[in-house]
Amino acid sequence: MPRPKWGEVPGHVWASNKTLRDIYVLGTTLADWEECVQACRAYPCRYAFDRQPATLPSAAEIFADRSGYHSLHVQLGRVVVFTCFFVEEEIELSFAPEQIKTAEDQEWLLEFVELLATRVRRPAMITQEDRSDEPDLTYDPAAGAWLVRR
Repeated sequence: MPRPKWGEVPGHVWASNKTLRDIYVLGTTLADWEECVQACRAYPCRYAFDRQPATLPSAAEIFADRSGYHSLHVQLGRVVVFTCFFVEEEIELSFAPEQIKTAEDQEWLLEFVELLATRVRRPAMITQEDRSDEPDLTYDPAAGAWLVRR
């Protein structure tokens, strides 16, 4: 299906339940993370190392230096997604679902998910927190289509 319109996404996906939502791309490599970093650079973003603002390095530099805490916050309109660069094999970004209050908020987020999936040439999923095995929404860049789990 094309990008879901406001009202076509099941209510529980954006409902606040005091947990985050995650964006996952599985089976990734360092090259995929580099594409993720480049996708994030298309939007206003803030990087920090050990909670101190810093210039966003390459993904290779981030994964080579595990001596501290890396975080990247990306501003998608009024929605902020963030990553902490946990593991090379899985891109995970998180966001608070209560930020999705309007069709415009949803559009910003889904557009970013499409960009990410297209750059890494792998499906990207939106899930409940830590539930990569149960995607609520999936964008497949090869098909150029969304799948919505009801």
